[in-house]
Amino acid sequence: MTDLVGAFVTPNRALLGRMVAANTVHFAVSGSGRLVLHPVPGFGTVMCVFTSRDLLAEYQVAVGAPSSDRLESARGRKVVARVVRDGTVGLSVNPLGGGGSPHGRSWTAEELRAL
Repeated sequence: MTDLVGAFVTPNRALLGRMVAANTVHFAVSGSGRLVLHPVPGFGTVMCVFTSRDLLAEYQVAVGAPSSDRLESARGRKVVARVVRDGTVGLSVNPLGGGGSPHGRSWTAEELRAL
């Protein structure tokens, strides 16, 4: 059972590629043009990205995002590269679930650097 759990939670380059890098992702940018980042206690700061604009819009409503936030889109590969370059920010994909999955997937900054 421990091996099964470990296999499920271990960061995986192929999974990141399928979910993010090879696709267009959607994310929030503040009214001042900065990426919207979220501190997650016990996990670190993450950038939330979404596999569809609808999932991002649902998330914005769920978290009470400011109306000044803009919805942006970019190739996932570029977003991952930017987050890895920063070195202090992790990535959370569809954090409320959706896109065929009941839950999201997240990588800490350290996990992203190790991929």
